[in-house]
Amino acid sequence: MCTLLEDSKPVLLAYTYSYGDGHAVVVYNAEKGEFSSGNETYDRKAYVYDNKQPNLSKEIYLNSVNETWRINGDAAASSAQGATMMWSENDVNVINYHGYLSQDTTVSESGYISMISAKAVKSNYKIVPVMIDADTGTTFNAGEEDLFDLPFFGEGDENSGDIRKGIEGNVKECVMYLDEFQPIETYMCFENELVRVTSGNGNRVVFSNSGKAELFGKSGEFSLYSIDLVSNEGYMPTDWYKMTIKSSGGHVIFQKYQDGYLLNADKMENVHVTAKNDDVTARVCFSSEYDTVYLYELDENTIAVAVDADYNGTYETVIAKSLSVPFGDLNQDNVVGADDAAQVLIAAAMLGSGADSGLTNDQWFLADVNEDDLIDATDATTILQYAAALGSGASDAKIEDFT
Repeated sequence: MCTLLEDSKPVLLAYTYSYGDGHAVVVYNAEKGEFSSGNETYDRKAYVYDNKQPNLSKEIYLNSVNETWRINGDAAASSAQGATMMWSENDVNVINYHGYLSQDTTVSESGYISMISAKAVKSNYKIVPVMIDADTGTTFNAGEEDLFDLPFFGEGDENSGDIRKGIEGNVKECVMYLDEFQPIETYMCFENELVRVTSGNGNRVVFSNSGKAELFGKSGEFSLYSIDLVSNEGYMPTDWYKMTIKSSGGHVIFQKYQDGYLLNADKMENVHVTAKNDDVTARVCFSSEYDTVYLYELDENTIAVAVDADYNGTYETVIAKSLSVPFGDLNQDNVVGADDAAQVLIAAAMLGSGADSGLTNDQWFLADVNEDDLIDATDATTILQYAAALGSGASDAKIEDFT
């Protein structure tokens, strides 16, 4: 990519996101120098033309030494977020191989293709897209004939029964029905929203292009779930582009709402919330007797959790805020060190013997630094590596860099 940009000609760049979807942009007017973006340093910068957002100014930053890159204005388009450059070319004859540019080939332009993907399920399933009629604005249910198979781009395994379907047109929402309650791991890509849902025991998931997910689990049997809402720039209600909730429950609705997010669940116990952008990660853990809470941004580092205590339609009572101590700081002395790692190892040993971890809810939240819902030696190792980096003078290090 860097070599092609030295020719002073526009470069067509195609890349895939970590969740498998792909996109292509035109990169031009490259510069060499020292550039900073998202707390990282790069030696190349160029402008980006994106035909999906032609009026939005974007740049791509590249590091030719460690081969990292990111495109500002597209939160998921960076090597740090798992995106991969698949192909780049500045030879117009190669780009025009199929005759699209010279119009030797007749091409019918179509709109954005939404995608639903899921790990293999053990029962029969049905996917029902709800479409918006472009002429009347009314909604209607599309049929199975409106779904088509998409390639896996290295993610998923068609031979194992994984699901990857495309839906052309203006999709308002999409419902995945399963014949049985079972583990679910699925996500939906709309034009400006990515919605991901995992559950240990569900039979229906509803995705909405407004940034909403609804999960149906077996009534009375609470199992672990996780929901991610990822929004493109211009569609984020906060300074964070990604919000994640983890807890256990049967029926859950998580959606963007005003300047934040609403969570409605039949169980609000030990709910873990993580908010991310390129610069910071904010976290909070809470429990509530209310079935609906409002999550919003006090500042870039602080998530607030509020409830409508007097049922007047306003979420005015704050019941929790992000902890003011660093992730990994179990003893909450504002220093992440070997004593915190030792406490994690002790808790992991207790759990391994079948005993209680001895951690409070906040300490458990702070200990699970790789956010895999386990407390083990991996978390302790990460804490030690992070503490060593801080001790060596790397003041800008983040614990996420070591997970």
